[in-house]
Amino acid sequence: MRILIGAFALVAGIVIGNWLPDIDQRTQLLLHRSIITHGPLIPLIGFAVVFHSNVRVLRWFVIGICIGTAVHLCFDLFPMGWRGYALVSIPAFGRTPPFFSWIWLGFGTVACVFMAAKLVRSGGELMLFFLVLVVSFALIAFDESALWRPLAAIAIAALLCAKPLFQWAVSEQF
Repeated sequence: MRILIGAFALVAGIVIGNWLPDIDQRTQLLLHRSIITHGPLIPLIGFAVVFHSNVRVLRWFVIGICIGTAVHLCFDLFPMGWRGYALVSIPAFGRTPPFFSWIWLGFGTVACVFMAAKLVRSGGELMLFFLVLVVSFALIAFDESALWRPLAAIAIAALLCAKPLFQWAVSEQF
């Protein structure tokens, strides 16, 4: 039963994490691709809350939010063109230049993958994390047309996080 509840929390987190960046479209306060919603800031709050927690369901919910956000951001890295709503916006500043937007979205992708993996507590969970990352990408990518660049982005994010995470897992957890 605990595994089922954990799986539900993980899936709910992935769905929310994938949806959360675009919440800025449903508010009058933020422009689309706000730096607040299209980056690691909201997942970071969840990460900070549950990092030292032993509540498995909350950890897996936040892992899901981080994975969902990372997958969303890896697709946002490759718009049809770097203009208008494709650019990250900063409240009270406006749209950022394309280079900053690309760097912010790329950083957000890597940071979200790293935070999700850092919440993993065992070797089995680490393997499950990478499996869930791949499956989440595949499911979210199902209705996308151009896949190879976002796939490369999420793979690079996972590779950038893999070595420090495996070193951490071996030295700290096992």
